[in-house]
Amino acid sequence: MPPFILPSLVVAIPGFLIIAVLRRLVDGVLPSYGSLALVFLGIVAQTGSLFLGMFIGGHFQSPIGLWVGKLASVGGTLLFIWLCKSQASWRDIGLRSSQPKTIGLTAGLFFVMAGVTWFLAHCYAPRQAFSAGAFAFMLLLSGTDEELLFRGAMPALLRRADETGRRQRAVNTGLVFTIPTIAFMLMHGLRFVDQHFAFSWQALALAGFGGCILMCIRLSTRSVWPSLIVHNMVNAGSVVAMALWQ
Repeated sequence: MPPFILPSLVVAIPGFLIIAVLRRLVDGVLPSYGSLALVFLGIVAQTGSLFLGMFIGGHFQSPIGLWVGKLASVGGTLLFIWLCKSQASWRDIGLRSSQPKTIGLTAGLFFVMAGVTWFLAHCYAPRQAFSAGAFAFMLLLSGTDEELLFRGAMPALLRRADETGRRQRAVNTGLVFTIPTIAFMLMHGLRFVDQHFAFSWQALALAGFGGCILMCIRLSTRSVWPSLIVHNMVNAGSVVAMALWQ
């Protein structure tokens, strides 16, 4: 079994229960329980589609398995988004053009995220020879499903559509930023390997750093496309950075 299946359930089920309690304690901040359930159901849909695609691909560690898995995950996430259209429109999810005045901010955040990530990949990641296939995979698919979910569907489903007070709107915006970012961190830091859970503080910290930058891009541009492009470009650059050891 891939190491991300059980962690997805560990993140989704307790996550929903915690946020449901928070909704009950703090009135007017979070949307309906149905929307909250969809927020965490999306994690299961994305990882389940990834598992199915990798299974169809024939081997969980083979290049073809990764390609088929990610394509299935993108398709499954888009299907989930389509099924949620009564709760959040495509525009709400960020499948729209970005704000033109945010290009400079996006570029600046890209260089910050890329500089830190590539430096760490060059200094601490295992040495790997450059692979055109791995570079293409990272550039085209590596973060696509994650952006559609963590920076697309989840923030849209967490956003309250009705009018609330200024304080409630501010708290809601904070939760829209924080909840998907924490889920993104946990999905990268927690794994199930050799019949037990393993936790990587390094992966958690790096995912948290990248997740915050990507969410800043998403909320400032009001579009998921810039964060998706930045995510995949940074991942592709990491392949080059690790190859520079050779």
